[in-house]
Amino acid sequence: MYKTYTIKAYKFKEISKGVGSISYYLVDELGEERTVTAKAKRGIIKKIKSVQAIHHRETPLVDALAHSSVNDTIVVDFSSFNRKFPRVSNGSQFRKTAKTVVNEFDNSHAISTMESLAIDKIRLLQLFIISCLCLVVVLAVSNLLSY
Repeated sequence: MYKTYTIKAYKFKEISKGVGSISYYLVDELGEERTVTAKAKRGIIKKIKSVQAIHHRETPLVDALAHSSVNDTIVVDFSSFNRKFPRVSNGSQFRKTAKTVVNEFDNSHAISTMESLAIDKIRLLQLFIISCLCLVVVLAVSNLLSY
């Protein structure tokens, strides 16, 4: 089964340093609009380094989108993918795929998230100390002016 898509836009949303989600906004050959979201990693120069489909059945499409640009028209052949991963009507394939995606999720962003949390806590502590010092100065000046 071949499907043709035109990429209208894409948007990368960073969750932690270099890791996030990318949403592709597509139009198919029938004019139907569609949004496909995937996990993505960006390199040092802010270019998308890798993508991984969130929904198992979108893997061939996401792989093709990873190597395309806005306004490109791509043709995706789902035939070999559908032979390898046939649809299952009772949902067992979906549950198996969901477990696989959860188990394969990359937790490397957790360290940078904890580091950024520590940095934010330090900044908040600095702001608190500065505000306390400002309050002391204001009170001291008001006491001097009241005499």
